[in-house]
Amino acid sequence: MDRPAVTVNCAASIDGKISTVRRRRIGISDATDIERVMGIREEHDAVAVGVGTILADDPSLTSRREGKGSKCAKIVFDSRGRTPADAKVLKGGRTYIITSSSCRKIIGNAVMLRCGERKVDISKAMNLLYKEGIRSVLVEGGGEIIFELARLGLVDRLLVYTSPVIIGGRDAPTLADGEGFRDESDFARFSLVSVGRAGEGILSEYERRSV
Repeated sequence: MDRPAVTVNCAASIDGKISTVRRRRIGISDATDIERVMGIREEHDAVAVGVGTILADDPSLTSRREGKGSKCAKIVFDSRGRTPADAKVLKGGRTYIITSSSCRKIIGNAVMLRCGERKVDISKAMNLLYKEGIRSVLVEGGGEIIFELARLGLVDRLLVYTSPVIIGGRDAPTLADGEGFRDESDFARFSLVSVGRAGEGILSEYERRSV
């Protein structure tokens, strides 16, 4: 497999929302889950998000544990080069911005990897990251990038923290947005590995079903 192993980790409400209709950062995870996420980041070579998450939340994507996090690279999928030059993700450590060949920007001190004419070719992007020495990627959102990875069969492991709240809103983002599958035969399917209480919520672990 000439691509990194991909784990998707996501916190969602009971009704599957990862934010409100205003698409602003909200506290879905409790303290127990946040600590779990910090630990998982340290187990991977890189943490990745789509540019929508950068624009909405401005995350640093580093571990909060003392002395940790610097070895973990940061990845932003950004077809049009919309990542702000002052984004927190660009500060400290190694940051890759995966963009399209039509985007000629150089953003901060990030390593710019280009693949796909006007939209990032995610499969090729994973091949490029593998060549960069990245063997495992933790994807933390948002719904657009998670759907594309699932559609392409690139999600090997899925971790979902379900918070005991209902957010609602037909236009609120979900764990997997994007175009969506039109036919049942196309669904991305997973097998349940484990489920259990985690703080105030529930943590479910799935692995990709091999047909």
